[in-house]
Amino acid sequence: MRPETKTIVHRILIHPGASRAYKQWTFSRFEELAEQLVARGFEVVWITQNTDDKNRLPASVIQKTPSDLKSFVNDLASAELFVDNNSGPMNLANALGIPSVIFSGPSPEKWAPYWHREHVSNLRVPDLRCQPCDPVSGPVNACQNCESPMACMNGISVDFVIQEIERLLKS
Repeated sequence: MRPETKTIVHRILIHPGASRAYKQWTFSRFEELAEQLVARGFEVVWITQNTDDKNRLPASVIQKTPSDLKSFVNDLASAELFVDNNSGPMNLANALGIPSVIFSGPSPEKWAPYWHREHVSNLRVPDLRCQPCDPVSGPVNACQNCESPMACMNGISVDFVIQEIERLLKS
């Protein structure tokens, strides 16, 4: 009799929100990421924020709307990896030491996760003249790149994010 092979299922928490629209990777790319991760056998938990995203996601994606901060932190602590924009929840994941893929876009490098940097993939499109458009003193509230709006977010593909997720889970 052969020993039973146990399949490891990684739990990935996705939080697609951010305080300002220009700091968000596109919702459609987050959706595509969730679909591809589920297809690869990952358990995907999507944190909703009382928006219409519930109707657009596949049934195989677990959708949660935390009732309070404690509930969110409990969901976060159960994840093996966190995917988010540069936002408050990113800092909570970093403080808990949860490996994370973060879309930094317009944010200054000084706002990158501070602790456990070896477990964080801080995604940026290299060599953009406009980056960062947010000064350390505060946000500018809009993309400043007139030639290629949102290049700092649109230049990051779903395939690249999946590679980063797999790299972090292996390390």
